[in-house]
Amino acid sequence: MRSRFMSKAGRSAFGDGLIRFGAACLCAASLIGCATSGDRPERAASAPEQAPASALARYAEGLAALEAGHVARATATFETLTREYPQYSGPLRQLAWLAVDAGADAQAFDYLLRALKVCEACASVLTDLGVLHRQRGEFDAAEQAYRDALAADRDYAPAHFNIAVLFELYRMRPRPAIDHYERYLALEEDDPDAGLIRAWVADLERQAAGLTSTAQIETRP
Repeated sequence: MRSRFMSKAGRSAFGDGLIRFGAACLCAASLIGCATSGDRPERAASAPEQAPASALARYAEGLAALEAGHVARATATFETLTREYPQYSGPLRQLAWLAVDAGADAQAFDYLLRALKVCEACASVLTDLGVLHRQRGEFDAAEQAYRDALAADRDYAPAHFNIAVLFELYRMRPRPAIDHYERYLALEEDDPDAGLIRAWVADLERQAAGLTSTAQIETRP
């Protein structure tokens, strides 16, 4: 069964969850950790509307270090930001995935739970949490996390992609997988992998049709 891991600099590594670095991250919303699509802001506990320029600059330095492969420097930068700006969840998300890379899943969960205390209805953090659960084989918890992410922001594209992956590869439910892939494509029309994802959808359509035919035969009197 083919993999759904898609890692790209500057955009979500959707098979494994988050924006790690790139120009898309260099904004106040990414540091705060509550960027959304549309005009429905996620609720952030005590997060200011505008991040200080100094905090943004240091966050950008951490992202640049990460992109350049300087993991220790990036980690130190994000750790300092979490101490000096505890109201922001962005650095906690970055630390969570650095912990995953280091094989420290328990620490990663701790970082994400701290991020949820900062931004209690952040679709981005909830999606990251779902990915961690999925990687551990905790599929019920992963599905709930993705559903919570979509309840926070119904147009959060990474949540649609990840729950589609869950339904296709781990739940064997092609129809809801199709629905979420199609919603993802509607939200991310310019995704360079759109053609590949449409091919996945076509495969799933054939699977769904086969399941329907089998069900009709089994239920025929």
